[in-house]
Amino acid sequence: MDLGLGFDDEDLQVPHRPSKKNCEGLCYTVKIYQPEWFELALAKINEENQQSTFKLETDQVPHVYKMSGDIHYFKRNYKKASEQYLTALALLPENNVCVRQDLIESLSRSYMYLGKMDESYALAKNLVEEMSTLDEARQRQSLILLSFICSSSRKWAECVDCLEKLCYLQPYYAHNWSQLGHSYEQLYNTESNFCDENVTLQCQIKTLTCYIRAKLLHQSVLGTASSFIRNRNLGLIQQIQQKIDSNSLSQIYKNIAMESMQGEIENQSNEVSDSSNNSVSSESQNISSLHTNPKTTQQDLFFQKYFSWHPEFNMSKKSMSSIEDEK
Repeated sequence: MDLGLGFDDEDLQVPHRPSKKNCEGLCYTVKIYQPEWFELALAKINEENQQSTFKLETDQVPHVYKMSGDIHYFKRNYKKASEQYLTALALLPENNVCVRQDLIESLSRSYMYLGKMDESYALAKNLVEEMSTLDEARQRQSLILLSFICSSSRKWAECVDCLEKLCYLQPYYAHNWSQLGHSYEQLYNTESNFCDENVTLQCQIKTLTCYIRAKLLHQSVLGTASSFIRNRNLGLIQQIQQKIDSNSLSQIYKNIAMESMQGEIENQSNEVSDSSNNSVSSESQNISSLHTNPKTTQQDLFFQKYFSWHPEFNMSKKSMSSIEDEK
């Protein structure tokens, strides 16, 4: 029985495409935008000139204000940039989380450069809370902003808190560890009058851990890095080594810290592949620990994993970030 499933000749014909010579007479309009075209577009919008050649859809307007803010930010005209960002935020739909986060971060940085530290800090703090329920990448981005604002305004306790969370979320990024070590030092120097011997020891353990880990992470990529990155990392390693040498802990403890972290960093790639094997990944173990003991916090897990190499490190003591509350 013929089901009519065969091919006809016309089914196999290739559609005719005009050659380049035949295309010469076809009409094709190229739309050319001049540099900073969005400034002219916004000027037309403000004039309410409906005859403007820049006809924007309603959902495009906040993005154009953002582009205007970005170019003013690049030119270091932070006052105008902040005005454009505020307008863009007012027009942007609430569900556009990606652009909203970018705008709030840009506005916060603009306020910081204008000297409006309180406004800058409030925006960054609220953004961290807003992103806390979203994906990890957005959490990291918001924490990076808040740590930068706190560092600039010398809020060292909160800066330490942000960087601890960043190092927990991204344990193989050397810059965060180096920044955390520096922030521990600054917090200790600021609050040294309120510190007993135990807190001083904890500070030495924490700063040494951060700097050794940062040094090892920089070293771990020297073999595969480009010449530029290699030279940069060698310079950073030299600077970090000076801070390690200046730490008052004995060389014995420095060697213990180095050995305890070296193997874990060298085998960091194995942690990723472990999730596909029968062994449980470190992240799964951490989540399990949180469920098993509800009193265990993320900060507790962070301290236990990275600072407990020292036998005298007492996890039951308050962290340095709580010193300000005792004043």
